Amino acid sequence: QAIQSGESLSLYVELDSAGHRILSIERSFALAPSGPQSGFGTNGTGDVRIASIGMTPGAQLFNLFALSPAILLGSGPLLGLPLDAFVFQQLGLPQGIQPFKVTTDPAGIYSFATPPGVLAPGFVVDGITIEVIPGSATLGYVSPVTRVVF
Repeated sequence: QAIQSGESLSLYVELDSAGHRILSIERSFALAPSGPQSGFGTNGTGDVRIASIGMTPGAQLFNLFALSPAILLGSGPLLGLPLDAFVFQQLGLPQGIQPFKVTTDPAGIYSFATPPGVLAPGFVVDGITIEVIPGSATLGYVSPVTRVVF
């Protein structure tokens, strides 16, 4: 199989003790994401991790979260997100308030992480990322709604 554009290649060759026979050859590579991706979660210690890649450089991101959702995942009225008082508060925040209304870097990346213990175990949050293309009011990427139990 040929190496494709955007792949990196590492080659490992192992010879027998006399150096006469190839015992193994391994090829590994990683592909760049095929498009925008976003997600949030925890490593299980009450921390919060949010990441977006492949976005438009300089895009405005809305990372919106509904607390303790009581509806079927993805069935809320805001692109699948449930509407609660906390969602309305986030929408009213000015640009630049981490992690809710932020801007991607020149590579189209955004990441955010908290230390352990920020959220109590068992706390349930639904989240979505919405990208607004710079210089317009056009929606770009919209993530699926994700539910995380901390």
